[in-house]
Amino acid sequence: MQAFREGGVAYIELPVAFDALTVVVNPANNWLDSITTEELAKI
Repeated sequence: MQAFREGGVAYIELPVAFDALTVVVNPANNWLDSITTEELAKI
């Protein structure tokens, strides 16, 4: 941002997305009741 200001470049900051993680479970899942974050990371 400082380089833009020093160069005389005007800009507008527009947030377009925010990071997120969603865990979705298929209703047909019949083999898993719970999972730890460590186990999930291995998948």
